Amino acid sequence: RVPFAENSWNRDAHSSPYYTESHVRFQRAVRRFLRELQPEADRLESTGSVPTKEMFRKLGSFGLLASRIGPLVMPQLTG
Repeated sequence: RVPFAENSWNRDAHSSPYYTESHVRFQRAVRRFLRELQPEADRLESTGSVPTKEMFRKLGSFGLLASRIGPLVMPQLTG
């Protein structure tokens, strides 16, 4: 195990009235999804490339597309 990789309330049989089974399902679903994207993300990271439109579409369809804040211009994202 990697230290601090998990929240303290999510290990060692500690129960929380706020952290429910739905949190566990969400966490597993996100990890499974991100594992699918990892090879492409690693390739983009190693080449210094920006994410492709397809990657943004996948993230958006899964509900993990974060908004971009700031004046950064990315012409490859325009329709």
